[in-house]
Amino acid sequence: MRLFIKRFFQYLIAFSLIYFFYYYSLDTYYNAEDPENAIFIWGDSQAYRGLDLIELRKNTQRNIYTAARHGAGVYDFLVFAERVPINSTVLVAISKPAQLRPKKRDRNKSSISITALNTLLSNNYTSSDISVIIKKNIITPQNLFIEKTSLYEYSDSIIKEPIESFKEIYNNKPSYLEEKQSIYIKGIKNLVNKNCTIHLISFPYSDLLNEMENNSPIKNKTDQFFMDAVQIIRVNRIDTLKLDTNKQVMHDLTHLNNYGAKQVSILISKKLVEKEPSATYISK
Repeated sequence: MRLFIKRFFQYLIAFSLIYFFYYYSLDTYYNAEDPENAIFIWGDSQAYRGLDLIELRKNTQRNIYTAARHGAGVYDFLVFAERVPINSTVLVAISKPAQLRPKKRDRNKSSISITALNTLLSNNYTSSDISVIIKKNIITPQNLFIEKTSLYEYSDSIIKEPIESFKEIYNNKPSYLEEKQSIYIKGIKNLVNKNCTIHLISFPYSDLLNEMENNSPIKNKTDQFFMDAVQIIRVNRIDTLKLDTNKQVMHDLTHLNNYGAKQVSILISKKLVEKEPSATYISK
């Protein structure tokens, strides 16, 4: 019996070592991008749908790798900041929905990072929260950086969405807002410490949401967060780039269509070729 138990633990240890070697080897293979002549992007669905990667490549003459995904959140950003090579050019779009989204609705699917998990634990994430994230990522590492996205097709009118969920978010300041903002700031500081050139971008909303936000108790907090990020990356000025709205640029209340995305990509390309950090509001 003792021999059986001894061999069982020997096999268990051997299997664990082989598994972790396989996992991290595959993870490195997926996500070992060369920063030379490359631009790395992070954001949630606003960035995924709001940036035309073809236009960015054409206008910057650089390789474009994006980690923007629908529902991307604080854990995904921490992993991104950890995996981006030193001295990289980085475009970061930490949207207001990403800050306000409940923890359990964040994507949290960017492979396993012990450092990122520890950061969450030190910022009031529970062991149950951490367990859910591990389960999402344990089987196989994720391909963090991709080179293709899908844009929303143009339409003369925007998709109508139920407004009640937005009202609920904007009428009350979530208890977790400051925690999530603090974690995002840690990720930004990590990129700064890696000598990355950071370009912040804020995507536009529909007029309906703009009006709702202006009367919301969260506005001061989200505005201050952007200013804190600007100060950390040491931006000299904040620019506002205005879209041509002779045609509809929005797909729905929070996302651009392909016409709007193309405009943003052409405008922001001029920032990305500069060697200085920048902060840009996209207006319509």
